[in-house]
Amino acid sequence: MADWNRCDGRDERVAAAVTDVGFVGLARNEADYFPGRLASRGSGQAGLTLFSVAVDDPTVSTVPPEAERLLEREPLMAHLGTCVEGRPHVAPVWYRYADGVVEIVTTGRKLANIRQNPRVALSIQKDVAGETRWMVSLLGTATVIDDEDETAAARRRINEKYGAGPDAYAENTLVRVEVGSATYRTYDDEIE
Repeated sequence: MADWNRCDGRDERVAAAVTDVGFVGLARNEADYFPGRLASRGSGQAGLTLFSVAVDDPTVSTVPPEAERLLEREPLMAHLGTCVEGRPHVAPVWYRYADGVVEIVTTGRKLANIRQNPRVALSIQKDVAGETRWMVSLLGTATVIDDEDETAAARRRINEKYGAGPDAYAENTLVRVEVGSATYRTYDDEIE
């Protein structure tokens, strides 16, 4: 549940403390992070569109189809946010998205943090010549899959997406993130 007392206003820069995922971030308004709401609105800037979907609303898909297309389109780096004992950690990861689930294969601190606290955030952004074209932020619950065959199959899928050999990064472990909510923005009318 969000900490309602930590929100400092309803302007374009509302701070939202998302204590249920152990992550604090900025939102354009309270509907971006407060559960049970669906927001679809423009900012008044040409080409800027913001959409937010929370999983508590059973009448909507967790990840809108437009955001799914962006996530599946090309091999971009994601940034995975984890949090243990109040200390956030953000690291780049390769990912694969399909049907409301993000697969990553990882090791080290990211994996250790997920084992302690499965609530995570992912941010993916497309830039062209230093200008943002779109961004997607996902909040969800991660599950570590300690199965060698499933990990090898996921690693092959992810490595293929990024042009790496099928057996590269064999030391990594599969993590699946069930997306709980998604926020995305496009900054170019041609994307939609």
